[in-house]
Amino acid sequence: MEHRRTIPCWFNMVEKKQQISDALSRHHTRVACLLVENQVLLLDLLDEQSPVVIEAMIDEAKRRHRTGPKSRRGMREALIEYAE
Repeated sequence: MEHRRTIPCWFNMVEKKQQISDALSRHHTRVACLLVENQVLLLDLLDEQSPVVIEAMIDEAKRRHRTGPKSRRGMREALIEYAE
């Protein structure tokens, strides 16, 4: 009777973990780049808006600041400060 290994050898496990780590790093790098690009685009678009639009955005950001998720509070505060 032939004995089969049911546990992968250590080298293959390390190799697989490295592949997973590399894939996650690539994913996080892409996400970070997209976030930075969107941040620049957001600020460029804000700079092009009329004062009336900016005021409406400030009002909405303040409303959401009171009612929205706490995790986004810092972003809303920064947006309000930038717009004002």
